[in-house]
Amino acid sequence: MGSYFCLSANFLDPAFHGRGDGGEPEWPPSPLRLYQAVLAAAAARWRGPQFAEYAAPALNWLAGLGPPVIAGPVGQAGTPFRIAVPNNDMDVSAGFWVAGREPPENKSPQKLKAMKTVRPTRVPDGAVGHYLWELPDPVPAEVRGFAETLAAAARSVVALGWGVDLVAGHGRVIDAAEADALPGERWRPTTASDTPLRVPMADTLAALADRHQKFLGRLDGGGFTPVPPLAAFRVVPYRRATDPPARPVAAFELRDLDPDRDRFRPFDTPRHAATVAGMVRHAVAELAGAMRPFGWTDEDILAVVHGHTPDGNDRIRGAVADRRLMFLPLPTLESRGGAGRHVGMIRRVLIVGPPDGRDAVVWARVLSGHILTATDGSQVAGLRRIDRTDSALRTDPNVGPYLGGKGGAAVWSTVTPVVLPGYDERDPRKAWGLLRKAFVQAGLPPELVQDPRTELDWRAVGFRAGVGHVREYRRPDPLDNPPCTTSGSGSRWRSGGRWRSGPGGTGGLAY
Repeated sequence: MGSYFCLSANFLDPAFHGRGDGGEPEWPPSPLRLYQAVLAAAAARWRGPQFAEYAAPALNWLAGLGPPVIAGPVGQAGTPFRIAVPNNDMDVSAGFWVAGREPPENKSPQKLKAMKTVRPTRVPDGAVGHYLWELPDPVPAEVRGFAETLAAAARSVVALGWGVDLVAGHGRVIDAAEADALPGERWRPTTASDTPLRVPMADTLAALADRHQKFLGRLDGGGFTPVPPLAAFRVVPYRRATDPPARPVAAFELRDLDPDRDRFRPFDTPRHAATVAGMVRHAVAELAGAMRPFGWTDEDILAVVHGHTPDGNDRIRGAVADRRLMFLPLPTLESRGGAGRHVGMIRRVLIVGPPDGRDAVVWARVLSGHILTATDGSQVAGLRRIDRTDSALRTDPNVGPYLGGKGGAAVWSTVTPVVLPGYDERDPRKAWGLLRKAFVQAGLPPELVQDPRTELDWRAVGFRAGVGHVREYRRPDPLDNPPCTTSGSGSRWRSGGRWRSGPGGTGGLAY
């Protein structure tokens, strides 16, 4: 059984004021922020030769461990408010006092203030954040010594974030079972996420010591020398265990082939959703076979484009299945008077890559201008890329809802039927399990799908206007005689926590 070094911070106030890049509220507190707090506590506890002998080796060891796993409470961004703070111009008032005079009203300390926007993150009372670094098994004696030194320093930590963010720190070595039992959300380092956190690295301690010396000497020589910002750290993307992985996308419009008619070429959603997906997949495979991007072999094209095994006789399964591209026709979300949005015909399509497949999706953009052909060889539509960044696509009224919108989404519903990975035999209990299995196969985290707060509804008729009965939809050809059934075309999935929806599901689209 493995072991972990755990540094914990018990928040003594339900508000955390730390900020990340751009002044945005930071949650969870970054590993670099905790490292600096432990360093400050160690420097106050051991000075001079003692710090160099006891603390420095342990701090260098910790910085070299890499990004930790974080377990902590759910943080909610609070309402911004503004406060007046001194603007560091008290020397103006002091000049009058030295001359034996009172400063004028506009130079008084009460007036020399600036407005500051504060937006704390709210945490539950008694919240504790835990930072976990995995240790070698068995734990060497030297490593245990480093852990004991850092645990002693952690007991002297008093603040994390601003000076008002009081905490009680402690550290210890725990086994894997204790680590798994720690309460709170899990944040893990990943390759792509919307939550970048700063993490110490091998040179961080030396860089912080050098910056401290420059701070002490900033007024030497009769002038002011600005202290340079800290540069010796890494920015590591983190993701909650319940967050669907961010996937890169390329969006296209389906256009009429007549050059004199600059208009969409719509397709009926119930009859042609699978057809559009198949035509786009065929176009990507054809282009990949001709261009061989990234040196792709035939086996790569079978796996990435078609989702097939190297022999082409079966679909890929397991971890390698995440390599495949997804081809998702998007029914138009039409506004019809005061009746809300209506799910209409297909006028756009998304090509969605795996979480680390940015290059493949960027390459797929060369499809812009490509002509889609039907199975009989006839040319039916052209592709035109929607030339926008991922963040801009999230605000698009027709594409954004399928990506979770600008601020993410906590509710997911389909606009086409979901194909179940097995028979439900009209048993609601089996349908429940099969739907959850389908969501996991579509790439949603098992922790989110199995979360007891998750609510799931399904039926044969759509929950949204324009979504028909499940029998109206043509299934993909390989599923004409499938070992599975289709769920209600309006399946709706609710999560008790906030999560960013991915751009699709098995047989369905999210928004």
